[in-house]
Amino acid sequence: MVLTLLISIMKRILASVVIGICLTSLVQAGEFYSAPSKAPVYSKAPVYDPVCFQAGETYFDAISVYVDPSAGHYDDGAGGGIALGHYYTERIGVEGRAYWFDGGDAAIHNVDISLLYRVPLQDLCIAPFAKVGVGGHFNSENYVGGNVGGGLEYRLNQRFGIVGGYEFNYSSDEEWHLYSLGLRFTF
Repeated sequence: MVLTLLISIMKRILASVVIGICLTSLVQAGEFYSAPSKAPVYSKAPVYDPVCFQAGETYFDAISVYVDPSAGHYDDGAGGGIALGHYYTERIGVEGRAYWFDGGDAAIHNVDISLLYRVPLQDLCIAPFAKVGVGGHFNSENYVGGNVGGGLEYRLNQRFGIVGGYEFNYSSDEEWHLYSLGLRFTF
């Protein structure tokens, strides 16, 4: 009885060892393969090359203005306005603008159209510009004249910027200095 029990246990152990060897040989069947070792390859991070100013840009400005008359019968004053412009090339564009300011007795309404020339500094996202144009103000007395000036635009990204400028405006009996600061939305 003890001998039969020992033989039964031995058969089970022997069967387990044989099955284990067979399974191990099946797992390792075939040639032994090891992946070739390579040094890791790291790719460079993409370089952001900002192009802040482009040809074909159309923009909308919301501006605040301060007007200082050097000759004429209006008082100095502050106001606001809007502008719509388009750059046909990276440097040359046109702008139409309407603005008003408090001239003392009444609000003065002005419109003008200007030719623009800018010098984009793409690495800094700034562009100094010069402008020359014609326009006028229209109230109880209407005047037509011209303007010449310049300014600086700073782009926060390709679609949004800050623009500031100075202009000397003149007509047959009025002269004024215009200082402006605004937000530019490019599309």
